[in-house]
Amino acid sequence: MKTKFTLTSNRAFYTFLGLTAIVSLLLSALFVGLRANVIVEDLVKETNETQAQLAVNNLTQYLESRKQILSDLSLHPIIVNGAMGTGLSAAKLRDFMRSFQIIGREEKLMVINVLGDVVYANFDSHEVLDQKPKWLDKVINAELGSAIDLAQVGNLHYFTIAVPIYYNGFAEGALIGEFSTSLESLLSSSSSTSFHSIGLKGRWINFSNTQKVETYFSVSSLDVGSTDLVLDYRVDKSQVTDEVKRFVWDLIGAIAFGLFLSFGLLYLFGKQLLLNPFKKLEESRTTLKRSEERFKLAIFGSDDGLWDWDLERNAVFYSDRFKSLLGFSQETQALFSAHISSLFDRVHPADLPNLENSIKFHMTEEEPFGVECRIKTRQNSYRYFWLKGAAALKDGQAKRIVGSLSDITDQKLHQEALKKAKEQNDLLAQAIECANVGITIVDATKPELPIVFANKTFQQITEYGDEVLGKNCRFLQGEHTQQQALDEIREAIIAHEFVKVELINYTKSGKAFWNSLQISPVFNEQNQLTAFVGIQQDITAAVEAKKELEQAKQAAEQGAQAKSEFLASMSHEIRTPMNGVIGMLSLLEDERLTQTQLHKVSLAMGSAKSLLNLINDILDFSKIEAGKLELESLDFDVRALLGELVESVALQAQKKGLELILDVTQLEKPLVQGDPSRIRQIITNLISNAIKFTEQGENHHPSLVQ
Repeated sequence: MKTKFTLTSNRAFYTFLGLTAIVSLLLSALFVGLRANVIVEDLVKETNETQAQLAVNNLTQYLESRKQILSDLSLHPIIVNGAMGTGLSAAKLRDFMRSFQIIGREEKLMVINVLGDVVYANFDSHEVLDQKPKWLDKVINAELGSAIDLAQVGNLHYFTIAVPIYYNGFAEGALIGEFSTSLESLLSSSSSTSFHSIGLKGRWINFSNTQKVETYFSVSSLDVGSTDLVLDYRVDKSQVTDEVKRFVWDLIGAIAFGLFLSFGLLYLFGKQLLLNPFKKLEESRTTLKRSEERFKLAIFGSDDGLWDWDLERNAVFYSDRFKSLLGFSQETQALFSAHISSLFDRVHPADLPNLENSIKFHMTEEEPFGVECRIKTRQNSYRYFWLKGAAALKDGQAKRIVGSLSDITDQKLHQEALKKAKEQNDLLAQAIECANVGITIVDATKPELPIVFANKTFQQITEYGDEVLGKNCRFLQGEHTQQQALDEIREAIIAHEFVKVELINYTKSGKAFWNSLQISPVFNEQNQLTAFVGIQQDITAAVEAKKELEQAKQAAEQGAQAKSEFLASMSHEIRTPMNGVIGMLSLLEDERLTQTQLHKVSLAMGSAKSLLNLINDILDFSKIEAGKLELESLDFDVRALLGELVESVALQAQKKGLELILDVTQLEKPLVQGDPSRIRQIITNLISNAIKFTEQGENHHPSLVQ
């Protein structure tokens, strides 16, 4: 029996080896079992913290960019005037909002005024208003700078962002956007439905993509940028439990294998060999490798370029998307070296100091920074970018800076276009206000055609103020307003045509005035009537002046008529005795007279006939004014006519001591054709005036007939 239980040294050694292996295996299993849960949880947390940070970055960029766009849009004068209900028609607001896109997408937008009425919505506004959100009144009254809510549609959730609309520092309403990208799609690259859960909490949001929150444990809780949201990234506890079990069994197996191998080697090669009882954990390497692959996929799927600056090694990792945003293709990305100078050398010189100062300041701050700068692409053209980054601190010093790069050129150009449009609208509004005619705009989309705008000149003409807004223009009509003009206006409005009329309108105080009114229809791009523009001008003074001119014309015509009648009457009364004188002189010529007496009678006869012609001319004066004077065409001896004229005025010249000479040497044709009476009258007047205004000397009258 003693020989049976006696252990040789070799057996004792091998027994010791066996017992040591068993004890080592049991102790290792106990130790691993106690620490496995903590180790695996730490590994899972470290593995998923990057995904949690990526999810937060995606949400931060998505929410802050759209909130900023809505805030900028709420300052646009078209939006402000639309919310205030003045200065702009609802049709123009719809036209502006219909073509507006947010980062290349047409989103659901709604404008609510301070009374809570929907001014504009490109979707069913009851989707939001029927929920009676608590934040709505607070945003409308500017108690909140913004509100972010989450609406559920089916199995998906969509963000709703609301910002107040200000005018001169006062709240005038709210601009609300409901965005078409679901929260699930934003988080799809950062979570798995089978092993991960994400919670999102805020003042108005309490979201979780799972109902069994107790079956998950939190990996990381991170703030979503400057919003009031906190993202809780969770991992399924069952996954951790399974990982712990696999880890324990794998580790026990590894230890057992190691011990077996070690003791086998000891058994084979002797006691002198010392074996390492530890083996690297293949499972941990596999897990880390899988995490790295997921991180690379997340970087590849992001629209933004990512950069990671290792300050200790002074090396920078630039993602492929980062390089492609700067114009580097897959074939030329190797030219973009992994150094910070590759980025700084391309920043516009005017923007580089601001970028460097921001990075230097945040070397000791944990808060992320964002800088707008111009960066030169590989095509040597500058584009606008938004460069973001956050420093990872250790002992108060930055060890690395991680950030993203977003191309905001299109957004910048759009903002500049909005600014230019605002300046043009302000200029147009100023021109309308300074116009010296009244201008009104009515909404043609409503049957009552209410006034939506009236400039200062209209208010000066009509004495009405802003109380006319929302009313029809009928308040200008009164007792003496012409019905015919109103009919013309009504027919033009029905036919959507231009019309211009002059009619009597009344001011607020009841004073009548003449209004020169022009009404022009306004059509949109679809040739749909949207408004009527009215131009009013007070022409009361011009109408009264026209009436006075007509009255003066009538009075002048009546005076001319009376004068003509008087002249005709007087000429007739004088012509009767003159005819008697001429008749008696004719009888006297038939008597036996001496040559001298006959010559004198002839002179008297010529003068009497001239006087009779003058009387006839007075009678013809009325004909001249009426344009009815007729000239005779008779053959007569011009020499005889001139001789009689000179003899008839010779006595007048002799009395003033003047010599009167009639020169007919150049008169080649004595017989001419014309109106002798008119010629006699003209020459008589000329000679009489010559004698009248000549004090001494002679009057020489050459005669020339052609």
